[in-house]
Amino acid sequence: MRRFFANLVTLVIIVVLAAGGTLVWIGMEFARLGPLTEDKIIAIARGATSGSIAELLAREGIVHSSAILKVKFRIEGADRSLKAGEYRFSAGASIDDVIETL
Repeated sequence: MRRFFANLVTLVIIVVLAAGGTLVWIGMEFARLGPLTEDKIIAIARGATSGSIAELLAREGIVHSSAILKVKFRIEGADRSLKAGEYRFSAGASIDDVIETL
């Protein structure tokens, strides 16, 4: 019985450390400079979903990862307030910068 609890405590510690490491990594990704080397204007179509916008921005080289951008949309609640239009993204714009622009 003692061994069971020791293993359980070890498992809980590993899960907590992994979750903490993941949160730190995601936070660093939000602030990381983006791949864009010069300013770029992108048109967001009416009716575009947050997922399609994230895919577009990744495809156009504005962000490194559409998946990380989708996570940020969810955290910020921005997925419900995105609007169609033309947006200018600065060279090296981070995911935080992208969210602010949108």
